[in-house]
Amino acid sequence: MTKRLLILLGLAFAATGCLEVPGPGVGACPLDVDTDGNLAIASFTPVSLVLEQRCGSLDCHGNLARPLRIYGARGLRHAPLYVIDDKGNLVQSPNASVYIDPTKAEADGSYPGPGGSATSEAERKETARAICGLQPELMRKVVLEGGDPEKLLLLAKPLQLESHKGAKIFERGSLDYACITSWLHSKLPEGAIDVASCNETLKNP
Repeated sequence: MTKRLLILLGLAFAATGCLEVPGPGVGACPLDVDTDGNLAIASFTPVSLVLEQRCGSLDCHGNLARPLRIYGARGLRHAPLYVIDDKGNLVQSPNASVYIDPTKAEADGSYPGPGGSATSEAERKETARAICGLQPELMRKVVLEGGDPEKLLLLAKPLQLESHKGAKIFERGSLDYACITSWLHSKLPEGAIDVASCNETLKNP
């Protein structure tokens, strides 16, 4: 086995590990997992919508050049792994895991703007993977031990506690802040996502 292949396998293992059910020896991410062990992304949707609105444009984190990438209808699109063929069968997409060209996508109506397709479940999963893979050890402390969420770049940068090209995005105690921090601590005892704050902040463009 070549060194390159070993590296790729290691990266793949690391990427999936951060999305496992929180527990000893694995990474942690505040995501639900269904009975088959698959990511149940529905609970993340309100949080994803806030991140898409605040940070997901092409000139911000809807950009492949950023370590933290946010996918969705406002910016970066991602090809689905599976599509329905002309016979109604579910088949693997010929473009699986290939990033959609924004210029082409805009021309065919699958890109942001009126008539563009909504953010897909697959895109929300990619956003979650990007967030939870950015600082996995620190994310583990926040999710499992109730650590300070402001230590994560996900909050430290938009709060401008650390240098941020996009300047200050929101304040402590804001609806955005409540939405994101509640998600980060949602797996703690009595934790829950503050969906009301997520929905309310979306009313403010």
